[in-house]
Amino acid sequence: MANYFQNLANNIGAWMAAQIAPHINDRLGMGYNVLSHYYSGDHRPQLKRKEGATDDNITQNFIGLAVDRSVSRLFRGGVQFNLPEGADAQQEYIDRVWDLNKKEILLYQVGLHGAVYGTPYMKIVPDGILDPYTDELYPRLIALDPEITRLKTDPMDMAEIESYIIEYMFIRDDKEVRYREVTRHSKMEDYKFDEGEEVSERDTWIVEEFEQVGGAQWQLVRREEFPYNFPPILHFKNLPSLKSPYGDSDIDDAINLQDKSNFIASNTGKIIKFHAHPEVIGTGFSAANMESVDSAVGTFRSITNENAKVFTLEMESDLGSSLKFGEGLRQSIFDISREVDISSMKDNVGALTNFGLHVLYTDALDKNDTKRQLYGDAIKELNRRLLVMKGWEKLKSDPGKITWGSPIVENVMEELQADGIALDKGIIDLETVTKRYQNRYGVDYETVQANLANQKQKKAETDNIGADILRRRFNQGQ
Repeated sequence: MANYFQNLANNIGAWMAAQIAPHINDRLGMGYNVLSHYYSGDHRPQLKRKEGATDDNITQNFIGLAVDRSVSRLFRGGVQFNLPEGADAQQEYIDRVWDLNKKEILLYQVGLHGAVYGTPYMKIVPDGILDPYTDELYPRLIALDPEITRLKTDPMDMAEIESYIIEYMFIRDDKEVRYREVTRHSKMEDYKFDEGEEVSERDTWIVEEFEQVGGAQWQLVRREEFPYNFPPILHFKNLPSLKSPYGDSDIDDAINLQDKSNFIASNTGKIIKFHAHPEVIGTGFSAANMESVDSAVGTFRSITNENAKVFTLEMESDLGSSLKFGEGLRQSIFDISREVDISSMKDNVGALTNFGLHVLYTDALDKNDTKRQLYGDAIKELNRRLLVMKGWEKLKSDPGKITWGSPIVENVMEELQADGIALDKGIIDLETVTKRYQNRYGVDYETVQANLANQKQKKAETDNIGADILRRRFNQGQ
């Protein structure tokens, strides 16, 4: 992947030179910078522009659209953390931590980092956020910028993390300051032992902060132990990658196609601009043979030479082939990104059944399922670490399961009909069916049953009152 990013940066070197941010300037960083700008719509111009001339470049940010659709589908319907039965205190704690950290916003940010860069990072800051209602301190969760974050792994085992490195540049007192934070496994030399004390290696992590001011030597400004057998930083893959600890982006293979799409759109627009006003051509006469008379709609011209010819110079093609080629490039961008481009569909989308929708979205759903497995494992591990840091160990720190919402729109009537058939055949029970619709209607099975029982009782009481009134009137001869 690093070689791919290097080739990508080399191919757009002139544009790239103007885009470098104060981030880690390595091969991976250059590729990350390209992906970031292309997602944001800051694409390399495809047509040269003369000084002072109109810019004919057209940017159609299909890459950004593909990423947004992918992230929205990943978290569509929300994410619920379901801890094991009996873990009520742990459930309440986890829900509160995520609520204080604005769960939905944080998850979407993490998903966006993953879709663009391929590798999301999350950092736990102990006692980093204050509950405004109870004044209690809770961990703060930070979605780290992948452009300033790197990881180092064991050469023999990519899953074995040796250290995380965060590095960036900022201005302080008119001087450039580079900041570096290294989170690494602790070593024996990190600790001081009394003479004769039994020495054993500690399974903890060390966080060190360094600064470099104005090109001087790096200076250690802080060192702190993170007293757990896991680091405060967690990374995971957006999509699987080959021979790399970093994940795969949704869009890294679509950059070249996005450039070609922009070129076709820009070139077609420029052709239309120059041919928007047809050129008038005359033969068989001179200017002396032509008279002009002002009229209500412009200028009326008459030519005294009866053999003269006047016609407009028109394009031989209506650019239909170019427009079709542009549509094909757009479709290819979404195909490579494994997303569905609804605008390219000619069929009646509203007539599609649930089965048809799943067939149409097969690749997008497969990608989404892969993402949910990777993100789900990472989120559960993050929750486990939060529980351990709170003081719950082993079985009491079980993060349970994650429940995801439906990734695409479903036809509710088809679902109800299928569930009705399953109930009639005894394939499924009412409680299971009700729980399927719990998120949609916002109620649980017990509440539904209690409400139905109350309604039945009220109806019975109403019917009894009505029957009693009729009986009294009948007895009174009414």
